[in-house]
Amino acid sequence: MAVKTNFWVRASKTALIETLSPSKREEMIKLYGVAQERFLSGHPSPSP
Repeated sequence: MAVKTNFWVRASKTALIETLSPSKREEMIKLYGVAQERFLSGHPSPSP
């Protein structure tokens, strides 16, 4: 299964948004935040 991945830097470079677009499935969004020079990750969820 092919998956397309995109990344965007947002919120004054303190957040990273990743979108995963698997073929034949819903797109998923994952948000990473920066805290004390470390990336924090959330659970991937389907986009609205």
